[in-house]
Amino acid sequence: MLTLKTFITEKSRATLYHGTSAENVAAIIKNKKIDPSEHGHTSTTRDKKYAAAHDIGWDAHFHINHDTLKHHRKVQPTDFHMGGSIGKKDHSRHDHDMRDPDFKRSESEESVKGSIPTKHITHISIHKSVDSNTKNKITKAVTTHAPHIKVKTYG
Repeated sequence: MLTLKTFITEKSRATLYHGTSAENVAAIIKNKKIDPSEHGHTSTTRDKKYAAAHDIGWDAHFHINHDTLKHHRKVQPTDFHMGGSIGKKDHSRHDHDMRDPDFKRSESEESVKGSIPTKHITHISIHKSVDSNTKNKITKAVTTHAPHIKVKTYG
């Protein structure tokens, strides 16, 4: 059985994931960063299944080393991807899965202030349905701009 301290330590070092479309991956790798939203934050999750949500158009996701990232960027727990910081009084109205509004979810999401440099990305997972041309573009971009990143297929 894990002690509370061990559980918290392991969770604080858990891999973060950022879901996107496969068409965006090569450009992200060439730019050497995952750009933030218009609000200045990059959304990540600890829920690998959510990051790999092929049914909402994410056929690729990045595996991000949380342990090194938190030393270079402010990483803040957030209630789901549409809500505010955990602890805000109004966060309960944002705790629904956008794919199924009747399903309340509790997701460990982290909001990263600013962009996420590719040096913190360890893997890219690409859904098996992605066409070979897009996969080749991703492989070429990784080989040229970020050879430390491993590319995997899932699904």
